Amino acid sequence: MLNKKITGFVISAILLLIYACNNNYDDKQAGKQSVSTEQELRNSIKKFPDSLLLLKSLIEHYRNNGNYDSAINLTDNALQNDDKSYVMSWSE
Repeated sequence: MLNKKITGFVISAILLLIYACNNNYDDKQAGKQSVSTEQELRNSIKKFPDSLLLLKSLIEHYRNNGNYDSAINLTDNALQNDDKSYVMSWSE
């Protein structure tokens, strides 16, 4: 009798875990496509062109995804456009 209760509990727990881990839902609004991280950062930089944090985030995004040429080019452009050496303080 105790084994039946334990077995029932274990089966119920397993079924609950399977049900809870099911990602079979759509949390996106209809007709709205998801925007990539890169595009979100680019759009934000267009809105806030003086934000070094956004620029740094885009550079790190490129680096983390193996797009080293884009990361280096963006860093070089930022250094050329930086008149107060803010970019140099990133490594500190």
